[in-house]
Amino acid sequence: MLESASRHEQTRGGPQPMTTTADSSTIGGPDAPQGEHEHRHAAPRAGAYSRFRDTYEKLPPGVQLIGLQLWLPFFFVIAFCFCYVLAFHAPAPKDVPVAVIGSSSQTTRVADGLATQTKGEFAVSTVPTLAQARADVKSGDLAAAYLPGAKTSTLVIASGAQYQLATISKSVFTAAATASGSTLAVDDVAPLPASDSFGTTLFYVTLVFMIGGYMTGMFVGLMGGPLRHRVRLGIIAGVAVIIPLIVTILTHVVLGAVLANFFELWGLASSP
Repeated sequence: MLESASRHEQTRGGPQPMTTTADSSTIGGPDAPQGEHEHRHAAPRAGAYSRFRDTYEKLPPGVQLIGLQLWLPFFFVIAFCFCYVLAFHAPAPKDVPVAVIGSSSQTTRVADGLATQTKGEFAVSTVPTLAQARADVKSGDLAAAYLPGAKTSTLVIASGAQYQLATISKSVFTAAATASGSTLAVDDVAPLPASDSFGTTLFYVTLVFMIGGYMTGMFVGLMGGPLRHRVRLGIIAGVAVIIPLIVTILTHVVLGAVLANFFELWGLASSP
């Protein structure tokens, strides 16, 4: 009986069957199907422009506004370098129209020799008479005309129309006259006024006219968006009359720098 009870207790309290549990490390492990993996992609890195934009948006609003307007001085710096420094840093004549006055074979030989000597700086032709040469120089068809002579040679120029070309022509033809054993007499058919011997005043007056018109058009375009089209055109038309009037009064009446007719200068600057 005791042995039977002991066996019964061992059966009831004995070791229980072992149950196998799956290792959590094996779930979704390397042997799991590809679809069970969770793929996570890193966010793409922002580009240089995006990083700059994020940084710029953190600046104070006043600094942002100033930064947005700085394109104007940068534009002028670049434009002036190309428009002025590039144009004037190494001036040299090229194919400047000049003529030798006369109709003889000697005139042709002088013209050919001058063309060879200047090596493309002058486009040399001939005109038969001094009167025609003076008319061509005054109208701007010729920069200068040269009349060779035994004792005195004559150079026709128009310094009021083309000061730099007139100066270059005097230098070249003075040497030519000296080489031929004559002296050079200058006939200036359109001289500069004594108050502006270098002819620079009109250049700067024209520059003032241009800057005034450009700035007006720019600001009307930037800030006049809400306005009606005809209102913007009216503003531009009004300023196109007022700014030239102010500049003409200052340069002609107050400063006396421009000796042209008042209404001609004002009308020329106001015309499209």
